[in-house]
Amino acid sequence: MTVPVFQGFTEATEVNFFLVIAKPSGVVENDLMIAVIVCNANPPIATSSGWTVVQSSQTSAVTITTLYKIAGASEDTSYSFGFFPATVPSYGFIVRITGHNNSTPINVSGLGIGDSATPTCPSVLTDEDDCLILRIFGADDDDITVNSGYPVDTIGITVNKNSTDPNSCSGGAAYEAQASAGASGTAAFALTAAEEWIAMTVAIEPAPTVTVLPDAFALALSQPAPTIEQDYTVLPTTLSLALTLQTPSLSIGCTVSPSALQLVAALHAPTGLFPVQTILPTCFALALSQHTPSLHAGSTVSVSAVLALALTQLEPEDITMITYPPVVYDKYRKVRRI
Repeated sequence: MTVPVFQGFTEATEVNFFLVIAKPSGVVENDLMIAVIVCNANPPIATSSGWTVVQSSQTSAVTITTLYKIAGASEDTSYSFGFFPATVPSYGFIVRITGHNNSTPINVSGLGIGDSATPTCPSVLTDEDDCLILRIFGADDDDITVNSGYPVDTIGITVNKNSTDPNSCSGGAAYEAQASAGASGTAAFALTAAEEWIAMTVAIEPAPTVTVLPDAFALALSQPAPTIEQDYTVLPTTLSLALTLQTPSLSIGCTVSPSALQLVAALHAPTGLFPVQTILPTCFALALSQHTPSLHAGSTVSVSAVLALALTQLEPEDITMITYPPVVYDKYRKVRRI
C-alpha cells in the first residue's frame, strides 16, 4: 500500500453563528476532505450537510470538531459549518487528501484534553500499514506563532488564529506517515502560553493494495487484442451470473477472476462468436481460486489469453465437456497433454 497524500488546504475565520470555508483547490470526485472547526467557548457542535463527524469535544473555553467528506461528482465552491444560535469567534480549515480508502477513510482516531502550552495529540493504534497520521489541535485564545510550533518529525499544514475578537481561539494541523500498523505515539504542538486545549490524532487509511496479475494476463487486460473475434465486452448480467453462481457474497465491481468471468461471458457472446455449450461448476471453483483486481461490468478482455490460463486449470474430462471455437481449442489444447 501507499501512504495517502496531503494535497493542500483552505482556511477561514469568522465571528458569527457559522463559518464558511472555501473548497480546497483541485478537489475531484472521490477525494477526501477533512474539516476542522475551532470555536471559542462552548457553542453547539459544528455541523454541515454531507459531512461526517470524526471527533468532537469542548471545554468551557474551546470547542473543536473534525469532520470528513468524500467528494462527489459535483461539489459546492464552499462549505458552511453552523453552531447556531451561538455567535462566537471561530477558525477552521479543510484539508484535501488523495490515495485513501474510499470505503473506510478513517482507520482510527483519538482525542485528548488539557491546560498547558503543549497541546498533545494522543497515540492511536492503527491496524493497517502506511496510514497518514493527522495531528490536530484547537485552543482558547490566540497564544500561538502563526505557522510555527509544529510537533517534532511532522510536516506542518497550518497554525493560525481568530484574533478579531477579545475572546479568540486558535488551531492547527500537521501530518506524518506511519509505515507499519501499531501505535502512532503522541505528538505535541507548542503554544506561547498555557491555555485550555483539545488535541486529536486521526489516521487516514490507505487505498487497498491491488493484486498484480500474471504477466500474460496483465498484458491481455491492459492491451486487449483489437479484433472482435478475440474480444468481447462483459455484460452486467454476465458479471452478475458469474458472481452469484460461485460466490454469492460478491457483487458487481468486486475483485474476481477474469477466467471465471470469461467462461460464463462466453455463454452470452453474440451468435457465431465463441459458442460455449457447457460450463461445469468446477470450472468456476478452479478459476475463482486465482483472484485478480477490479474487472467490472463493461470491461473488455482477451478471450484467447483467458482460455490459455483456464485450460491449464481444467482436468481433461472437464475440457471434453466444453465446446471452444476450433481455432482457440487447437491453439491451447496441448497445454495439459490431453
